[in-house]
Amino acid sequence: TVCRLVNFDRWRARRAVLIGALALLMLNLGWSLLGIGLVAFSGRWVDPVSVILRHGGPVAMILGVIATCAISTTIVGTNISLKTFFADACQGKHRRLPGLLCGLSVLVPVLLALSSPNVF
Repeated sequence: TVCRLVNFDRWRARRAVLIGALALLMLNLGWSLLGIGLVAFSGRWVDPVSVILRHGGPVAMILGVIATCAISTTIVGTNISLKTFFADACQGKHRRLPGLLCGLSVLVPVLLALSSPNVF
């Protein structure tokens, strides 16, 4: 957790959360402004992502990097949370089975995706 990373220092934890939240806010605002600025208003709804990808260039490349980062962080977050869930379910016995926890945290989502590909 953030508190553990900053050794439970309240001031450092608040600063870390504030800086992280502001960074995400700036990314979100920048993405929104980019989408609004690149798509000409025509009175009908147009998907800014499809317009950006259709034109290509450096903005499309940046969009690909952002999409890759978003997917990667989702996968990592899901893996960590599932590993923690399975560790709690093992009630402290997980120290002897770290490979099993990693396997379960990867195997369960893979099996779900393979058995029901339209669930997503």
